[in-house]
Amino acid sequence: MSKTLYGVYHGRLIQTLLIHFDDKMKTVCATALGTTSDKI
Repeated sequence: MSKTLYGVYHGRLIQTLLIHFDDKMKTVCATALGTTSDKI
């Protein structure tokens, strides 16, 4: 997956979460690299 595609995916995912579930969450974040809890 390219860096551009990865960035667009995470940006749109966060946008969707905030639009549809803003009352259900306090914090949303994305990292530039995978973390230990990510399944890549």
